[in-house]
Amino acid sequence: MIQYSGKGDSLFYEPVCKVWFKSSPLAVLEGEYNFNRGLATNTCLGNLEYLYNYLYLEPPAQSKEIGWNYDYLALEWCSVWVDFIHIPRITEDGVPYIEINYPMEPKPMDYLEGRFD
Repeated sequence: MIQYSGKGDSLFYEPVCKVWFKSSPLAVLEGEYNFNRGLATNTCLGNLEYLYNYLYLEPPAQSKEIGWNYDYLALEWCSVWVDFIHIPRITEDGVPYIEINYPMEPKPMDYLEGRFD
């Protein structure tokens, strides 16, 4: 099933939760920026549910259980900002889409909570 954010018609794929959605590249960049801004300025947990909310999409249930936190990013990656990589791809049916990847692997939230205090 493809979700529609109402913000454009480019096809995107988020591989962690296996979600297809349509949006504009600018709206996705803005959502990613706002996610990162909240994570960096609030020094809090940032699960994928927050990212989906910033993308104006219905978050899948598993999105609450995986993500990043400030300390994990700072200590493991020397950063407090999640990098998002957009990779152009083509489906087997010949439909172009953009896959969103994360060099900084999201972790289960129970792994992150209290581990880096």
